[in-house]
Parts: sequence; C-alpha cells; structure tokens
Amino acid sequence: WWCCPYVAKGLKRNQIFYAKDQLETVVRPKFMRLISWKIGIDTHFSVSFGKSGKNAETYLNPQLYQRILKTYSDSDLESNWNALKLLMQLFYEEQLYCAEKLQFPFNKNEAENSIEYVSKIEKFGEN
Repeated sequence: WWCCPYVAKGLKRNQIFYAKDQLETVVRPKFMRLISWKIGIDTHFSVSFGKSGKNAETYLNPQLYQRILKTYSDSDLESNWNALKLLMQLFYEEQLYCAEKLQFPFNKNEAENSIEYVSKIEKFGEN
C-alpha cells in the first residue's frame, strides 16, 4: 500500500518511466502474489499459479481475469491512472477475501487511507 503513492506521484509529475517502473517492479509483484493466494484458496492449494501467472486465466473467474488485464496499460497518462486505481481496488477486494479465508488480519484503515491519498495526489492542483 505504501508504494502506490510513488506511482501516483510519478504520474502526477508526468514521469511515466518512473511511474511504470514502480508499478511493474514494486507494486505488481505483490499484487500477483495475492492473486496466487486467491487461486490457492479457491483450489485448496492444489494447482500452480505458474511462472508469472501463466495459469491465472484457467483458475480465475472470467470477470476478475478481465479486470486484472485492465491493470496493464500503455504509455498514456490517463490509462496509467485508470490502471493504478483499478489495481488498488482489486488489491483491496482480494486482500479482504484472502484475509477472511486465511484468518489473517487486514488493516483496512491503511488500505483505505492509501486509496484516498492516491486520489488526492491525482486531484492535486485541479480546480
């Protein structure tokens, strides 16, 4: 959660290389780990997520899979904002799901504050 604002700050400053690097090398690996846990929960940890999630489409419901695909964006600034916000929303939903199923604590306050902070960064300077 604490790295998502770095992506947002990069986007706000039009630093697309930096923003995409933070998203793809810092944030996405944690997100993909969470998705692998979801698949594990749903299959009683009996299947492999596969290297880089290559088996994800097989084990995720089609709607979730399509939403995840939308978190991959091109170099357009608005597309990257949309991808980041969707990734954060999915992370929130799936983190809550995994925490409930695995009986792990979930700091909803931290997640919600991070989402709100990224929204503030996006809107900063707008009239």
